[in-house]
Amino acid sequence: MKIECILHRPGGSLVQLEAPRVEYHFKPSDADPRHIAEVADSSHISTLLRITEGYRSAETEQKEEKPRAQVTLTASALHNPIYNIPGGTIVLADVVEMAQKDSGLSPEDWNDLDDQDRTEWIDQVLLELQATVPAAPTEIAGTPAAKSDEESEESAETPADDGQAGDDNAANGPDQIDTEDELETLRAEYKKVFKRNPAKSMTAANLKRAISEA
Repeated sequence: MKIECILHRPGGSLVQLEAPRVEYHFKPSDADPRHIAEVADSSHISTLLRITEGYRSAETEQKEEKPRAQVTLTASALHNPIYNIPGGTIVLADVVEMAQKDSGLSPEDWNDLDDQDRTEWIDQVLLELQATVPAAPTEIAGTPAAKSDEESEESAETPADDGQAGDDNAANGPDQIDTEDELETLRAEYKKVFKRNPAKSMTAANLKRAISEA
């Protein structure tokens, strides 16, 4: 499926998605000025199209936005009113609407859920939305991003730690490839904790965090 990146950057936008790990380059062509990439994996298509402020289908005409449901969906007091996600920002109300649709419940039944269940559904959507890892615009053009003077000074003034932070970064960094065995084990543990399967796009780091915070 052809998907368009609405946000235009010089050289296009590189976006990396997990499970399976694929890097997509949204860029214009001689025949089409839109920033488009071909996305074949169904879970990647779903993840990108959720981010309505950053992506949309390039194969269909854009229809007028449908009005929101008349019933006001109950949100969660534990979540922030707005979140930064790859491609832009998203307000909690939109996340709650996605979670309600994923749950398969009517707006009325959603509002009747207890806070714990609503929080879990909302957390699941946020994990999926934050699973994309866009490259910095300077990296797209092939030029390493230079640190600002302020960043360099902060880096110089920061004392070396005991190596724990480095280990954490190695475990969660974009270059870490999750093995199938590890993912299967974590998915099974997630299902045992939350009584449902995790999203296909969730990485080992995402799964570990969700399980540890349950």
